[in-house]
Amino acid sequence: MPSAIRLPDAELPDESKADETYPATFDLLDIQSPVQSQGRRGVCSIFATVGLMESLYIAEGTIPNPDFSEQFLQWSVKTEVGAFTMTDGSSAQRNLEAISRFGIVEETAWPYEPSGWGTTQDP
Repeated sequence: MPSAIRLPDAELPDESKADETYPATFDLLDIQSPVQSQGRRGVCSIFATVGLMESLYIAEGTIPNPDFSEQFLQWSVKTEVGAFTMTDGSSAQRNLEAISRFGIVEETAWPYEPSGWGTTQDP
């Protein structure tokens, strides 16, 4: 397998537009939803996808304080999409597929449960 070639930063091509004015700094904190704990569950991709979705709504301005349900998205990926049914894990692709096909609810409709759940907790 060939090794990767790394160019010094000064030799990287400048692909910016000549007439574009770029900000001196760029801060995403203004459009980031609050950080939340996933507890003891292996659902980091669920939290990352929900955080991304919330930040997109904040940036767009339609929903000023979005708070979507990680619990619902986890259930939707496993039950409605039928992916990763035997593990807590998931993937960004399947998470976005679930949101695209089935939507998502607000956290108040189905709050996150930080400990594992199974069919006995499945509404």
